[in-house]
Amino acid sequence: MNRLSTIAGAAGLTACLVATAFGRNASSDTTPARTLAIDSLPSPAGVGSAEPNLTVGPDGRVYLSWLEPTSPGHALKFAVHDGTKWSAAQTIVQRPDFYVNWADFPSLVVLDGGRLAAHWLQRNGTGTYAYVVRISQSADGGNTWSTPVAPHRDSSETEHGFVALWNERGTVGAVWLDGRKTKAAGHDAGHAAGNEMMLVSTTLAADGTRGAEVRLDERTCDCCQNAAAMTSNGPIIAYRDRSSEEIRDIYVTRRVGNKWTAGAPAHRDNWKIAACPVNGPALSARGNRVALAWFTAPGDSARVNVAFSDNAGATFGAP
Repeated sequence: MNRLSTIAGAAGLTACLVATAFGRNASSDTTPARTLAIDSLPSPAGVGSAEPNLTVGPDGRVYLSWLEPTSPGHALKFAVHDGTKWSAAQTIVQRPDFYVNWADFPSLVVLDGGRLAAHWLQRNGTGTYAYVVRISQSADGGNTWSTPVAPHRDSSETEHGFVALWNERGTVGAVWLDGRKTKAAGHDAGHAAGNEMMLVSTTLAADGTRGAEVRLDERTCDCCQNAAAMTSNGPIIAYRDRSSEEIRDIYVTRRVGNKWTAGAPAHRDNWKIAACPVNGPALSARGNRVALAWFTAPGDSARVNVAFSDNAGATFGAP
């Protein structure tokens, strides 16, 4: 079993647990215990592949994307699991200038009508963290892909990454960490003390037209993954905040009507760490029910928390 199949299996187990949590109700104590079986699946990825990501379409099919080494560069590929086996791998794009990093990886989202959108990271300078985001869409299930566009209007040689995508009535929602405020301090300033990353969001229409660009938070953790989900009331985004005192708790923001709410802590862990833990939250939503999971370690006591909301993320219960 290679790395991709191992991670896919672990993610599948997590999905089962979250689905079970969503399905629980007041009478769950009388429900017979279920037997959980874990099967190993042959991976559709080639030797040396890495940076895997899983997403689930409206029909329940699972999509796996990854980067596979080629000569030169890498190919961003994906495959679909139909409940029994993986499909043959399809190539989204092949380039010599991907930004390849274990923590900041490409992703795929399934849109209405079977359309797809994929994002990847592309170098735009010589600095360690000089890279930009590109998003491409497919109207034919991944056979052909549109000319890629950048969701951000800034193209400075600084970090733009840690993207989360969501489907909103066929429009692509995107949120990312943006290092444009660090450009005056140099290419590698994004991870230096005193420099700040922002959380920024926009939308992309089917033809690639960008919507309004919104700064959701002016100071976030430098290199933690973001998460996004669509509730009955609109999108919700979870991210790791960074206070002036270096408290790095998980915050959420929601779009209510046409306006994003100010970021607020899902729970006050009060984890103070003067460094980036490279560990972001995970979100899942069904209707107004939201599940949020995250790693935290206040007082050097490490744990994973899970909290639930019944009002589309406006408030969360105790983790």
